[in-house]
Amino acid sequence: THREALQDCPDPLLFVLLGKSFKALGLPDQAGRYFQAAWQRGNQEPQEMLVDWAEVLIEKGDQASAAPFLRKLIEHPSVPENTKQRAYLLLGQGWYRQRNYAEGLKILEESIARYPSPEAFPERWYLLGSLYYEIPALNSKAYEALRQFIARSQDPAKTALAYERIG
Repeated sequence: THREALQDCPDPLLFVLLGKSFKALGLPDQAGRYFQAAWQRGNQEPQEMLVDWAEVLIEKGDQASAAPFLRKLIEHPSVPENTKQRAYLLLGQGWYRQRNYAEGLKILEESIARYPSPEAFPERWYLLGSLYYEIPALNSKAYEALRQFIARSQDPAKTALAYERIG
């Protein structure tokens, strides 16, 4: 079978590509297995793969496994800034999905403090507004964050949701 043939393949890039393919097909279990195989084979460029792997883990509801990968990426000095911003967003999304709004706010506020420009990953503003929206005492902050998102959004569906939330 193809799986047996792959076991002898030493090239981690093949496993990264298979992981990305299964992720794109919406098959997180298979994607995770191939990302793990790439990691075990010593993938030389793990940053983007780790973000993809963490995203798969979050989709599966495994925030506990994803969070350490994302934190490492955020804190590592050689990781590109756009990768760090994506890691912040995924970490916040994971906490939001688990309804841990306090932890999600902490992550997103840290992200905004580090990268204050609304142009940098506008999706962060949508998530921040959504987190504020879930906490009645912070609804006024939700309005401002969602307005920041709407001003920069390229996603019509999320823009409509943001308008709905701010009334």
